[in-house]
Amino acid sequence: MNTIQIVCCLVAFCLAVLLDMLCHSYGYTILCLFGIAVLGVALSYDYRKQCEEAEKRKAQYQRRLHSK
Repeated sequence: MNTIQIVCCLVAFCLAVLLDMLCHSYGYTILCLFGIAVLGVALSYDYRKQCEEAEKRKAQYQRRLHSK
């Protein structure tokens, strides 16, 4: 996660806790934590995919460089 995404998650979590204090329940906090967890999994999958693509491009570049 980059800095902007972390700040947005923290702001969303703080708002969820504030709503829970006002409503006297824990539903918003649990929902927010679930959303942050799903976002983290999605971003880690996307990051891994980008790393694999970068490794493939690097290997192709090195093959072209050595073939000349």
